[in-house]
Amino acid sequence: MELGIGQLSQPVNTVQSYRLQREPLQRQVPRQVAEPVPTDHWQRGAAAFGAALAVQASWASRASRASRTLTRRAAGKAEGRQISIENEFTFSRELPRGSVESMDEFMRANAAEVCLQGLQRVEEKHNDPEVLLCYLEPTDMGPYRTQMLMEVKITVSSGKCDIHILDMSTGSVDKKTGEVTFDPANKVDQKADNCVTWKDNGNGGLDLVNYSWSQSTVGLPWWFPLPDSFMQKTASFVIGQVVKDGMKKANDKIAASYAEELERVKV
Repeated sequence: MELGIGQLSQPVNTVQSYRLQREPLQRQVPRQVAEPVPTDHWQRGAAAFGAALAVQASWASRASRASRTLTRRAAGKAEGRQISIENEFTFSRELPRGSVESMDEFMRANAAEVCLQGLQRVEEKHNDPEVLLCYLEPTDMGPYRTQMLMEVKITVSSGKCDIHILDMSTGSVDKKTGEVTFDPANKVDQKADNCVTWKDNGNGGLDLVNYSWSQSTVGLPWWFPLPDSFMQKTASFVIGQVVKDGMKKANDKIAASYAEELERVKV
């Protein structure tokens, strides 16, 4: 700061002068307020994993022909960036009354309704009513919104209901219109074995067992900053929580609906 001769004739308060010099700068440069960061270890990982899927889905649906070419080239740099997710859970439930035969009949009529829980909606696939389109609740991550879609087929035999996951993919949701775009490039490579079994417990009731095993492979963008090992553990935890919640809800729904059916038919 340049001082004239007339200014030097007055005592100079150095602290006040410093503040006067700093004040305009503070007004010119607004303070950046950091967004809250989740403090929980798994919340941070879940957010990162969701961001990876959301960004992948958004790129696939919005990219032009030229940018798709660049994306494929970039992906080629890291073909090995994939994480493998595996989960296995078993939940049992004792039903105080019932028979294998009556449960067989009940499940043939209601398996989809009682076994598929924790979903946004379920629709029949066009031209193939035996295949159900199961939409999970959309997930928001910053400017992106993504949704998972599973193609499921249910078969019921005596004492057992199999839930076959035929296909799984990630879609990008338009926040304004709600339209979902599913790109073939975003399909998830997965294997699964899901079933519900029931047998006579010898006390006039049934032992119900809900079993789920799944293994899937998800690709990460080459630029994604977090290590694969961290993302693998986090993704397994996040997906595991969703699966366990759905299985518990399914057991509760089966027990409640079956009890209502027994009351209705007076078995």
